[in-house]
Amino acid sequence: SCCNVMEDLQHMEEMNVPSNLRLIVMKLPYKFREKWRAAACELQEHRGNRAMFSDLVSFIERQ
Repeated sequence: SCCNVMEDLQHMEEMNVPSNLRLIVMKLPYKFREKWRAAACELQEHRGNRAMFSDLVSFIERQ
């Protein structure tokens, strides 16, 4: 998956920067952005920290 590639390239931290993650999310169709927003809020409530790039990849793969 793209997460594996990014980890191999050692750029995963850059993908987790909120502004970069937001740029990626904005490329999703509106319907997916709405679903992602809800999923990201749920992740934050359960884990106590913000969603990461790997969470977004998992979310997209499930859709």
